[in-house]
Amino acid sequence: MIIRWIHLDAERAKEGPFGRTIAHGCLSLSSLPSFMFEMVEVGGIAMASTTA
Repeated sequence: MIIRWIHLDAERAKEGPFGRTIAHGCLSLSSLPSFMFEMVEVGGIAMASTTA
């Protein structure tokens, strides 16, 4: 069952499990790369290569 109203219908979502609309999963996942720079610190690297 696809539940689209929880993302789009603000009035109906008030009665749902979260009490308001929520972001789509793809929207949440697309935000992860920008959050990674805030969560993980990499140091001590002088040079890196992506070729084998």
